Amino acid sequence: MNGVGSAARVAIIALLLIAGCAAISSVTGGDPMLAAEVASASLIAIWLAQVTRAARRALIHARRLSIRSREASVSGTTVRILADPAPVAFVSGLFRPRIYLSPSLIDILDDRELRGVLLHEGHHRTTLAPLRSLVLEAWRHTLGWLPPVRRALLARLAALEIEADAAAVAEGVRPATLASALLKCDPHSPAAASAFSTAAEVRISELVAWGRTERAGRHRSLPLEWAAPATAAVALLACHLVGV
Repeated sequence: MNGVGSAARVAIIALLLIAGCAAISSVTGGDPMLAAEVASASLIAIWLAQVTRAARRALIHARRLSIRSREASVSGTTVRILADPAPVAFVSGLFRPRIYLSPSLIDILDDRELRGVLLHEGHHRTTLAPLRSLVLEAWRHTLGWLPPVRRALLARLAALEIEADAAAVAEGVRPATLASALLKCDPHSPAAASAFSTAAEVRISELVAWGRTERAGRHRSLPLEWAAPATAAVALLACHLVGV
């Protein structure tokens, strides 16, 4: 039944796209360049609407987390202590992300594991990972019905997590230490539900591989979350210039 439902959704979307293209072509008098401009502008508008909606929810969530937590210094790092019974660590906030830890996680981690977690989350904070994750989620809602797009978005989320692990390893944290800390965290806690995806299985696989080679590079993947709207904008400009 799920397969039939998915096929039906794809068929409906395909028909809507065909109808939309036909409507745009009719409005533009059959001008392919103008039709491409309208299509690109529509895609960007839909994506921006998704970003705006998600940003509003994220800001409300971050405000609630701030109220429910207290500031503290853990191993020299300023964090927010969240009253959550589950062992969690995550970052929240769009432009000024904060690191959130639960007392239960601090209790079960040793000093090396705690340092690894703080370095990992610190990388997310300095690279504005929550904002980048939000952008990816907006693309998921816009084009996630396309399997290749969905796979690319999931891969990008995992890549951002692996980059944070690589940054911690580059600071001297052993991969096995990070893997141990990861296994002690609870990615299913309601408090962390809207935080950045942990991609736990992929992370552990990478950490095991690094542990075997005793080295890990700083992973740098293409910024797909920004490349997509930039590409659409360039295409829109190019179609406009060609049509002039």
